[in-house]
Amino acid sequence: MIKEPLIAKPTIQQATIYFIQKGFEAKDAEQFFSEYSIRNWTGSKGIPVKNWRAKALDWMWQRQRIRPYLRTKAKLII
Repeated sequence: MIKEPLIAKPTIQQATIYFIQKGFEAKDAEQFFSEYSIRNWTGSKGIPVKNWRAKALDWMWQRQRIRPYLRTKAKLII
């Protein structure tokens, strides 16, 4: 029997709360949620997401690198 991979899919409310706790806006959470929902919660190589919070932190870090003005609003993730 083949096991189905355990994929932790958050709700939009969970993602929004997490982003707000990290100093981001609700619209950033919506963008993150829609991006990964479209991908069916898989990474860029098609591997299922096991920890959505880790993916969210990576997503936030990438946004801060692209848009430096976010560094003053959000807690800089190091």
